[in-house]
Amino acid sequence: MKWSFLHLQDLLAAGVETTSTTIDWGMSELLSNPSVMGKLRDELNTVVGRERDVVEVSDIPQLPYLRAVVKETFRMHPPTPLMIPRMSLDVCEDVGGYRIPKGTMVLINLWAIGHDPDIWKDDPNMFLPDRFMFDCCNSSIDVKGKHFEVLPFGSGRRICPGMHLALPTVEVTLANLVHAFDDWKVVLPPGQHSLDMSDKCGLSCRRAHPLIVVPRKI
Repeated sequence: MKWSFLHLQDLLAAGVETTSTTIDWGMSELLSNPSVMGKLRDELNTVVGRERDVVEVSDIPQLPYLRAVVKETFRMHPPTPLMIPRMSLDVCEDVGGYRIPKGTMVLINLWAIGHDPDIWKDDPNMFLPDRFMFDCCNSSIDVKGKHFEVLPFGSGRRICPGMHLALPTVEVTLANLVHAFDDWKVVLPPGQHSLDMSDKCGLSCRRAHPLIVVPRKI
């Protein structure tokens, strides 16, 4: 009974915290980059239309910029920046010039990959969803484990089993938050003049300080 409870707790924590953390970072980046927020809102108005209040999962394939925003959020803010530890089952003689003995615990640093200037030619510290659009060299990159540049769900046989639920949840939630409201007011602590984007890592890499915003519909 205790074993079952602990595993259920792990599943809930892994599924809920990482998804909500990604949505939190996505909104933070959109609020910090008004031009990106405006471009996403224009896409939603064109595809979904102002007469509809809710963005559906069926709309997502027609929203390439929304998908680019989500990819860029995963790149800059991987919810589990070191992934889950793995153990090498055999000796690996040459991995980037290193020899990895059998039985070695291996951690994949997704944060470092996502901020590597050798991989991301445009400034990797800037939130630029356009790097994933059709006319860019990164347009074919997805987040489903086929491309090692962005691996929020891992890859291979041990890929996150909740990927097909978590990804559309992030996409639809961000789309509806942007589409349903015309403006957002960021509530800042006294003496602070811009949104603090510092992070704090635990089970996931969350914002160091809560994001507090007030939606406004004009």
